[in-house]
Amino acid sequence: QTITLVLQIDISPAASVDDLTITGSGADLLTITKPTGAGSRAIRNGINGNPPDTTTITGINFSQTVGGAISNQAILTVTNCTFTNIASTVSGVGISNPLVGTLTVTDSGFSGNGVPSGGGFGGGLDNDGTATVTNSTFSSNTVGAGGAISNGGGLTVSGCAICGAQSCKSETGRQTPRPTNGAARWPIFRDGMTRLWRSRLY
Repeated sequence: QTITLVLQIDISPAASVDDLTITGSGADLLTITKPTGAGSRAIRNGINGNPPDTTTITGINFSQTVGGAISNQAILTVTNCTFTNIASTVSGVGISNPLVGTLTVTDSGFSGNGVPSGGGFGGGLDNDGTATVTNSTFSSNTVGAGGAISNGGGLTVSGCAICGAQSCKSETGRQTPRPTNGAARWPIFRDGMTRLWRSRLY
């Protein structure tokens, strides 16, 4: 099943009283796409750090969402979701997590996302807030820097595979001077605190 959005879904302080859970039927069964409106994403969670409650999104494939899939400006947990073949003009093609955002991603995949012009940061994730990514995969995401992840905040990556057609090997996740073909200029572009645990970059 495919749900096609015309407008961005806003999860706002006025709309949130308690924790909110959005449960899909499975990333292989439910796709959300937003083929128009390059200036907005499929979902924006919160505004400037509000609401203080947690939004959980699970079991959805986000694909071909012009403008990127999710912007998190509050507290967000993403589980068992995929982000595939998204072409955007903004950084954080899969998920953008700015300074006010707290993000947890588990058992999810980011593949084939990028900025066609070759600019931007973070084909899978652009983080300037606090983010934890566990047991997830990043493959063949293409942007100017940080094909998989661009981090300017606090980031912990555990049990993940970060790969592409010709990715740089970097056990610490620091940017390397050797550019790559297709996957990323650097698999992880780091300008903040990055911790990698039991993960593979290849």
